[in-house]
Amino acid sequence: MRVNQESEKLTLYPYLDVELVPKMLVSAESLSKLFDVTRGTIRLWAKNGDMPSPHKISGTSRWDADEIRDWIRAGCPERDGETNETEQA
Repeated sequence: MRVNQESEKLTLYPYLDVELVPKMLVSAESLSKLFDVTRGTIRLWAKNGDMPSPHKISGTSRWDADEIRDWIRAGCPERDGETNETEQA
């Protein structure tokens, strides 16, 4: 299969850099590959407010790729306004 050179783009994370679809949702599986962690870790980070929350679609969790990109560019800060559910002693 030949790829149009105009649309060909070298990138480390091609599943987060699709330009044909301006807003794309990605799975925990895709994010786990991006961060080199398990899917369970991705879900835990989201639950604890350490990363953007997913959107629920028909019982599945999907993250907004643009929101993830922005969060990474900002240095992966803890999310403002989201509760951190870790126990406080």
